[in-house]
Amino acid sequence: MKRVEIYFDSYFMEKIKEEMREYGIEQYAIVPQIYSRWSRTLKHFNNHVWPGTDSVLITYLEDKQAKEIMRLIKIMKIDLGKSISMGAAMLPVDDIIL
Repeated sequence: MKRVEIYFDSYFMEKIKEEMREYGIEQYAIVPQIYSRWSRTLKHFNNHVWPGTDSVLITYLEDKQAKEIMRLIKIMKIDLGKSISMGAAMLPVDDIIL
């Protein structure tokens, strides 16, 4: 089992949820608004200088499905380019109670 964390520009909230539905993922948690700095140019502090926020979706998936989601995020990241914040992490889970 894997924990998949997807970090994305909050603007893409509906697109990310749509992709989760398309892949049959119904259980996840979303932190809808976080302030982040990924680089000198990718900053979201929701102020007049650095507008907007990022979000995080966290889900627990079987290994095969987690790899599919990571592949999807890689494709989305390439399509969006370097000027949009998006990334993902896949972490092993030894035990979980939900």
